[in-house]
Amino acid sequence: MASLIIPFLAKIFFSLFFILLFFLLITYIIKFNSKEKRAIYSIYILVGVLLAASFIIFSFYAPSFISANSLKDINIQSNSDFTTTIYNLMSPFIAIAAAILTFMAFWVQHSANNEMLKNNEKQNVEKQFYEMLQIHKQNVKELEWENWSIQSSPQRNILNTNKYALNNLYSHHKISGCKVFELHWLEYVFIEQSLINSIKLFITNEKINIKYNNLNSWKKIISFSYNIYMQGMSSIKEMYQKITLQFFDDCENNFFPIKKCLDTKKSLKSLNKYSFNSKDKPLFENDKDNLIPLYLYFLLSYFKRKIQPYKISLYNSHQYNQLMGANFFSGHYDELNRYYRHLYQTVRIVANYDSKIISYDEKRKFLRMLRAQLTNNEQLLLFYNWMSGFKYGEDWEKQNGNHFFTEFRMIHNLNPENSSLFIKMGNDNIIRWIKSFNPNYNDYDEHPLFEFENQ
Repeated sequence: MASLIIPFLAKIFFSLFFILLFFLLITYIIKFNSKEKRAIYSIYILVGVLLAASFIIFSFYAPSFISANSLKDINIQSNSDFTTTIYNLMSPFIAIAAAILTFMAFWVQHSANNEMLKNNEKQNVEKQFYEMLQIHKQNVKELEWENWSIQSSPQRNILNTNKYALNNLYSHHKISGCKVFELHWLEYVFIEQSLINSIKLFITNEKINIKYNNLNSWKKIISFSYNIYMQGMSSIKEMYQKITLQFFDDCENNFFPIKKCLDTKKSLKSLNKYSFNSKDKPLFENDKDNLIPLYLYFLLSYFKRKIQPYKISLYNSHQYNQLMGANFFSGHYDELNRYYRHLYQTVRIVANYDSKIISYDEKRKFLRMLRAQLTNNEQLLLFYNWMSGFKYGEDWEKQNGNHFFTEFRMIHNLNPENSSLFIKMGNDNIIRWIKSFNPNYNDYDEHPLFEFENQ
């Protein structure tokens, strides 16, 4: 009797042991996979283990349910008969449970392998990001601004000073690193404000009205100003036929007749010695002869000669003395194209990576680190780079494309008080316009598009 019961009890003991072991395993898995996205995975495993346990427990009662006679009616005087009966009745259910548990074990191992591969890939992405972040820092460090400037330039940025240059009236400055963007933004603002003054002069001298205080007009102003900032004022010459080149020469070498014309509020066309023939479409429809860029060229040339704005004062005009030098309205495309190209690629790699491997919150964390490297002026220039559409700058935010501004807040820290666009058009209108590029904007977190919205 004992010899028959002991194997039976041993089966029960080992069955209960394995059930307890798998319940401990499933408890650990559920705890490890506590995140919502893994809840279904944990439930599947729990159901599988419970199903296997049910088959094992049911196997103990299988002889009573399946055998015609209960266990107490079986002739236990024959050891082989008893063992064979119990084995034949219990083994199918234990085999089924074993198959289920084996499958679950392979599935757990497979899932663990996939998780390991994802972690390895995530580590590779993180490594690539930090390498690109270092390259970005190096690109910024290599940016320089060398000029001959009045000594009122910001001394904290000066690395080299020649106090005896030009009879002590001017000093040689070599500014490098992120401080360079202070002067880059200053130059862009000067060009933009000069263009607005050119429009005002055109309205006064040509007696033609132009409405420029609307968003579409501001897009044109920013696009044209940014093109001059990147390509240099010489790019204006390429807009006209060769017979107009005499006007540009006089702006640089003999500007007094042109200045007299503007001072007396006469049309540029009254200067009969010039023939104005534009190859490009006018900036504004009412300017059929495309004269506004010629006004702008004169204003920029006048400033280069006199180191002061022509007639109409610009805000903080004393700061523009810092602009004098080799970089003065000569364009910055060769200098900045690598900077913008690398910055765009860094953001694109992170933002467009498989969300199954790097979640949205993790992407935001990486890009916050990148954005923390950008000064407020850098973010303003990035915003204007996008608005201008210059050299694919429009790819930063598109209706049916990337949403690096709205989804990942890459211009979160710009200061609207330094932008005429925000001042003239209003913060709310600009924010609403930017958000219109992304119909899914409200699906992201509750953080505002710009930092100043919290103030």
